[in-house]
Amino acid sequence: RWKLRFEGVYSGAEVWVNGTPVMRHDGGATPFEADITEAVRAGRNLLAVRAKERTRCSDELDRMSYYAGYPLGGIFRSVRLYRVPEVHVCLLEVHTEFDRDYRNATAVVRVGVVNASSRPRDARLSVDLFDPGGNRVATSPGPVSLKLAPWGHEEHLMKIPVEVPRKWDAEHPTRILFRQICFRRTTPHAPLLRSAFDRPRSEERRS
Repeated sequence: RWKLRFEGVYSGAEVWVNGTPVMRHDGGATPFEADITEAVRAGRNLLAVRAKERTRCSDELDRMSYYAGYPLGGIFRSVRLYRVPEVHVCLLEVHTEFDRDYRNATAVVRVGVVNASSRPRDARLSVDLFDPGGNRVATSPGPVSLKLAPWGHEEHLMKIPVEVPRKWDAEHPTRILFRQICFRRTTPHAPLLRSAFDRPRSEERRS
């Protein structure tokens, strides 16, 4: 499936691909994306974006043009075109909980998987946790079996124990990454599908 993602268009946007409207969004500071698989074609494609300086969000909430002192408007963050399998990870939320002694921790991970196809799909979901050196720190307890209806979506909450993790503070920043979430169709000889969540190095330096 082909996805088109905008990280920010102030204060709203309407988007067409080859003359077909594919999305409309209000709110300049929030990302938005659309599945454009049915609108794209082989060869040259035409992408058109109408950016709106005034929306209900700008008039009633942020009023960024008013505070800036001049009209704002336009695509002010990055735009990405990318591809995902029909069955893919669509949500990742992570937070950490420590025990009373502040020694061991639990990584609490919420994962959403969507089946963007017209047929039911079976899959298994697991999460691996790696340290910055690429060493596996922990794995979710047992793969979760998924039975995804056509165009269906499932979310699962996983709790991954981590013994004596390296802790983070301003003087000693430590990154522990969820490098990949893997899910495999349960049919014989099915390929392994991976989704990476590493951040670009420029973002790592700012973290």
